[in-house]
Amino acid sequence: MNRVWRIGTNWGGQDVLPLFKKYKIAFAGKEIANTFKNIKPGDLICITKGQEIVAIGKAGSLKKLDQIDPFFIKKYNSVTAVMLTDLFLKDDYTNIDFGEYGGRGRQFTQSHGDYVQLINSNYLKILSMQTSEEIIKILRQKNQIILQGPPGTGKTRMAESIAKQLTSPNNISEEDILRIVSLGLTIKSTNGKVKYEVVAMSNNHLDYQRDSTGNNGRLNFSDIIKAYSSRKWESSEISGGSGPYSAAFAKYIYENYESDKVKIIQFHPAYSYEDLVRGITVKSEGDRISYETQNRILAEFATEAYANQVNSSKNLKDYSIEKYIEGKINEYVEYLSELLDDEDSEEPQLTKAIRITEIEDNAFKFHGTSWYDRLKFDQIRRMFLLGLRTSSDIRDTPGFVKTVYRRIPYYVSILDKIRTKFPEIDQIPGELTKKEELNNYVLIIDEINRANLPSVLGELIYALEYRNKKVNSMYAIDGENTLILPKNLFIIGTMNTSDRSVGHIDYAIRRRFAFVEILPEILQIENFQKSAFEKVSDLFISNYNEYEKNKNTELKPSALLNEEFRPEDVWLGHSYFIASDEEFKIRRKYEIVPILKEYIKDGILKDLDKTWEVIKELSK
Repeated sequence: MNRVWRIGTNWGGQDVLPLFKKYKIAFAGKEIANTFKNIKPGDLICITKGQEIVAIGKAGSLKKLDQIDPFFIKKYNSVTAVMLTDLFLKDDYTNIDFGEYGGRGRQFTQSHGDYVQLINSNYLKILSMQTSEEIIKILRQKNQIILQGPPGTGKTRMAESIAKQLTSPNNISEEDILRIVSLGLTIKSTNGKVKYEVVAMSNNHLDYQRDSTGNNGRLNFSDIIKAYSSRKWESSEISGGSGPYSAAFAKYIYENYESDKVKIIQFHPAYSYEDLVRGITVKSEGDRISYETQNRILAEFATEAYANQVNSSKNLKDYSIEKYIEGKINEYVEYLSELLDDEDSEEPQLTKAIRITEIEDNAFKFHGTSWYDRLKFDQIRRMFLLGLRTSSDIRDTPGFVKTVYRRIPYYVSILDKIRTKFPEIDQIPGELTKKEELNNYVLIIDEINRANLPSVLGELIYALEYRNKKVNSMYAIDGENTLILPKNLFIIGTMNTSDRSVGHIDYAIRRRFAFVEILPEILQIENFQKSAFEKVSDLFISNYNEYEKNKNTELKPSALLNEEFRPEDVWLGHSYFIASDEEFKIRRKYEIVPILKEYIKDGILKDLDKTWEVIKELSK
């Protein structure tokens, strides 16, 4: 944990915080000049105004004030200033509780206990926020990134966190609360110190019990909804009334909201284009075998994202008419489903000889005597939107998928049947639908470099760079073989840089992805086995002490590391060392020691006595 020092902003009645901000420094009067000698690079500086903490910084070098800017000679004494490598102002981080300085009487002092932990915790929170914000900024610009680093650095966890930030809804409903919060659920307060158990629930409120007092309370869903929309759990002001409780439940809902706009897959050497994009599925129909082209996860997800992108840009009246027609078609689908489930009912007929036998996710399936085909819901919807009724109407209208023009009689039949059941379908709805919001969609590809990427991606190598443009697929669906990757679809890959058994990523693909390094870091948290982390780190880098003070330090390889390898690629990550003492005994023996031995076997670590000393010490 970093040492923490305090510096006040008052200089003879003047607030010098603007100077601290302008020059990225902190300084105080001559009376504490000797104290400055104890400040080391990497120590944290807490800047206070009275008792209020107004900024947190990290110490770099020490300089005389007049060496920084000559104007200081006229206005201030020539005291020593701390050059800051980081300076975070409270006003820029309103969602973090900076708290107040607990010590009194001394202008500049080293602190201890909970206060030091608070400053360290807030400093790490801000760094984490900055990392996420930077990655999201890159992702919005590039649309696809790869988080790369050695094993155990939390790349997948980071990807999931970023996906949540991009896709979590801005608002929730009472239905969301009822879906995520259940009777008997126990959650923690926003500071993690108190637990609340749900002891009763209704359609618009819940009752909870505090474990610290045993007292019961009631919380209206409207308060939770307000707390969620304002991200109240991130605020430093949540005290009073229902604030702490609504913030705690809103935070729980945010963390446990499962979005259908995030999908995660993992690549492996056998992964193919047909697994990711589009391929042929073999189906058995009685004694017949059929072959169908189907969209796989990426093409399916891209189609959904593109539809959202298009819908969100539509005129509200046009969109309302579309949703109205879509609702009527869905009602007809339910009506036919009941007929198909009724054993005494005749199957719905399209013609005297042709009947609908099945309803799929996106089409009516109909059969002849020895063949079958489909009527697509989206094509039916478009026909209603255009007011088409006859065969010539459809034949003379361009823009349908190619297979529509070969099935015109059957489409005319289904249009007639839906109009007979719902004659009002051609009327303009009186009420407008709420406009569809533009959403983000995130596909996480874990271990992205384990597959043969040029083969797996195919023509999508082009589509990754040219979003919203059609590319031709090697497979066609309904006579159409084009695909579009929309701008609201983001792809996050993760890559383990220590694995040399996997394929090389060629330059054409590298140019389309932004690469972000996720490296090991020292965690100032409970149950972090820092001593073991330091021992293992010494196998890979020779300047661990410098790195501990500033994680942006350029890493210098250890003499124990093979010269062919960068420490950034193979150094064991921090997640291996997050465990209680009892849990770490198992992790050390069955995870850390085996991978270090494998590193020796693969020539990553040199087979030297010093290497084995560390391994033997860890094995004890």
